[in-house]
Amino acid sequence: MSEKKIFLMGLGSVGRNLLSLLVNENFHNAVGKKFVLVGAADSRNIIFDEKGFSPELVLESKTNKALDSAGTVLKKLPGADEVDIFVDMSTASKDGKRELSIYSDYLKSGKSVITSNKSPLANFWPEIMKLAEEGKGSILYESTVCGGLPLFNMVKSALPEMEISSFRGIVNLTANYILENMRRGGTKEEAINNAIKEGFAETDYFDDVSGLDSARKTVIVANSLFGTQLRLKDQKFEGIESGTEFHKGTRKMLISSIKKTQDGVLAQSRIEDVNESDKFYSLKAKAMAYEIKPILRAPIFVSEDYDGPLETSIGVLSDLISLLN
Repeated sequence: MSEKKIFLMGLGSVGRNLLSLLVNENFHNAVGKKFVLVGAADSRNIIFDEKGFSPELVLESKTNKALDSAGTVLKKLPGADEVDIFVDMSTASKDGKRELSIYSDYLKSGKSVITSNKSPLANFWPEIMKLAEEGKGSILYESTVCGGLPLFNMVKSALPEMEISSFRGIVNLTANYILENMRRGGTKEEAINNAIKEGFAETDYFDDVSGLDSARKTVIVANSLFGTQLRLKDQKFEGIESGTEFHKGTRKMLISSIKKTQDGVLAQSRIEDVNESDKFYSLKAKAMAYEIKPILRAPIFVSEDYDGPLETSIGVLSDLISLLN
């Protein structure tokens, strides 16, 4: 099999962690000869070399804030004839239009797109899936929801063709960390600052606090696992208010909830009062978790105590390995 030409867009915390994983000896020994990293882009520069870069060089250049020193600088992203796998780890745009335009060029040419960026799928799921189908390309998105906590790939491999009746999950770590800190007496602002200092919240935290991030993820889960064609603009969602009231014996959590009803599929993202009998109640402040209820078997509950940029990059890596193998 010839080497796959990979291009990375977005070299923030997730992108840098992915580069570190590509350097990892175990991964390199397994699939290192199956790909060549032909380029990368951050918010300032695009570098490209058809002969390829070492992940170490790109990581070092980005760490030193001098990505343009690593190789030839382009004015625009490389074309579909120059890339086999396009990996998007960039910050989500508000409406997803920028990403849709980029993905379109690759998918129409039968190339693969891996994304951790939620906005394009939440806003343009039908269009992106149609592009992939008609162009015989592929779109993989494991890390868009719950970071590195296995979800879509797990369902695909462990529950093939099994109908799911409901999904309920904590899909945004930052929002629930803030809510738990507020329950313990802290202010919303203090909790946000702590989350930023600890490295799992963005300095631009609007999407997390407003509930927009959780709403995007809810749309993606509904479309992927329940076969809907939802768009973000059709969703109502809730965020965190400074005057939120807390009651003894309960925790407030931002919950993504999707279930089949007689009228179709109901998908919502809202703040719930979770009591002590709820399995979500005992989760740690930085936890990510979900419960899936298949129709033909017992419910499945999956959780982790923490999910950050490294875990999200591992989700991207799992998609990459599936394509390379």
